[in-house]
Amino acid sequence: MPPAPSSTEAGARPAAAERPSLYVHVPFCETKCSYCDFYSLPGGRRGKETAAYLDGLDRELAARAPAGFAPATIFVGGGTPTILSAEELRRLGGILRARCDLSGLREWTVEANPGTLDAGRIDALLDAGCDRVSVGVQSFDDRVLRSVGRIHDAAQARRAVADLRAAGVPRVSVDLLFAVPGQGMETFRRDLDEAVALGTGHLSCYALLWEDGTTMLARERRGLVRREEEDLEREMLLLARSRLAAAGFRAYETSNFALPGQECLHNLVYWRNGPYLGVGVSAASYLDGVRSSNVRDLRAWLDRVEGGEDPSAESERLDARGLLGETIMLGLRLDEGVGFDDLRARTGIDARALFGGLLGRLSEAGLVTVDRDRFRISEEGIPVSDAIIAEFLRRQERGPDGRGAGGGPVQGRPR
Repeated sequence: MPPAPSSTEAGARPAAAERPSLYVHVPFCETKCSYCDFYSLPGGRRGKETAAYLDGLDRELAARAPAGFAPATIFVGGGTPTILSAEELRRLGGILRARCDLSGLREWTVEANPGTLDAGRIDALLDAGCDRVSVGVQSFDDRVLRSVGRIHDAAQARRAVADLRAAGVPRVSVDLLFAVPGQGMETFRRDLDEAVALGTGHLSCYALLWEDGTTMLARERRGLVRREEEDLEREMLLLARSRLAAAGFRAYETSNFALPGQECLHNLVYWRNGPYLGVGVSAASYLDGVRSSNVRDLRAWLDRVEGGEDPSAESERLDARGLLGETIMLGLRLDEGVGFDDLRARTGIDARALFGGLLGRLSEAGLVTVDRDRFRISEEGIPVSDAIIAEFLRRQERGPDGRGAGGGPVQGRPR
């Protein structure tokens, strides 16, 4: 039986002296992709509603950003941020400059759809201060793109990446999907090779998820599509790792690959369980040990921010064991793994004692490597990383006496 928790375990402590990052959600898009479960509103730009949304972002930032707010990184996601016109993108940039101290900003990412990217928008992004664009290519095969409901074709995807690089955007990332029904190994192999050939410095390779409420899952339930076998999905992930490693990319996270110095600093904040403020409808935040998320309804969000009310719908203050579980769940996706000293500093819990037996068994099986300072999933463990992480979460939830850890979400809004 592991030792009882220390006296400091009762309360979780966020990492000290860490500047929060900023996430900005833009919910509008042309159409909703068949696999998407993010909060997004298809139908294109909405005139006055888009203008009102930018006003709302300005109000929410004014109300929620602390005095002198200096985000470490900014990430503008969606939806499709580049559905905004060049003028609207410039206005968004002006709002962020007015409400934030950007003198120490380390990275500013904007998500882009190849079907909504043009020279005017690229210029607007650069003028605003964006230095990184993440392009939702998903595939360079038109058949695959049609099957998942993308609005662009392969030629537009190639042109978007080339135009961003020609315009001087410092860092360009490409998203790819795999395990799409009917995609096949060879198509994914060509997608990887083409993305590398285009000169991108960062690749995100995500297996298709079958989420409740998506068109793709509804089609499967009607027998119109069939998901790929897990063995093929695993082979595709391993193909990405080997092929991209040969091209000089490091798999710094389970699904993310970067040339040296091209890692996404904003997403590293998430994976290291760092603090961030999220603004916009449905946006999530993690500040001062509290996780919260805004309402998932545009009209309700607008009404709240226009009325000076808190737009959050729910919040949860993590106790020490909750923070321990989240930090391990996120950190084990990184090739750097999780540090024992960091876990103790955040939670007061000795992870060596709590997980000693589990770490020993996984290490003997070759699935985890453990050294004096940290533990990480090995290359052999990557194909079963979800199961490995689940083992740590089960051990953490039981607590030192074999029962549940207790605690739970704090209802209502953050205080």
